[in-house]
Formats: sequence, structure tokens, C-alpha cells
Amino acid sequence: MAPEILDGKLYGHKVDVWSLGCLFYEMLTGFPPFTGHDIGSLKANIKQGDYQIPKTIRLSITGLEFISKCLKYEVDDRYDWQELINHQYLASDDYG
Repeated sequence: MAPEILDGKLYGHKVDVWSLGCLFYEMLTGFPPFTGHDIGSLKANIKQGDYQIPKTIRLSITGLEFISKCLKYEVDDRYDWQELINHQYLASDDYG
């Protein structure tokens, strides 16, 4: 869930961008980007942006940027749909 949903705030389409970032991350790594021992630690890890791509996963700079911009805690810093669909990572044949 996007941070704004976890915090019980109003939300818009950028929650779906967050979810897409989580899906891409998990498809590439096999793990969710954020974990926690309880809901409080999960929220804290999300707020800190505390995720890492495992060193065994080879991902292009473009791919890293794509995931990073989808998983921004602050809604205003997160991609909107237009930025997302125009991103070079989705337009490229290189999904590494």
C-alpha cells in the first residue's frame, strides 16, 4: 500500500504508480521492496525509503531511476501517469 493509504490520507492515481513500482521491484528481485516486523516498522521503512536492490540483480540506471521515482514517499515527488508512460525504461528494449 502507498504511504498515503497507510496513513489514512486522501489519495489519487499516484497510489497506483506506487503499486506499479512495488510490482516492478518484486518481479525483478523476488522480494517486496519494504518489510517490517509490524505495521509501525513497515511504515517507518517506507517513510525512510529504506529499500535496496540486491547486488546480485543487474539493473540499468534507467531501471533504477524508474523504480526510485515510483517509490517516492512524497506524492508530489512520485511520477504521475504521463511521466511514467513516457519514461525511457518503458520505451526501451533494455529491461536490465
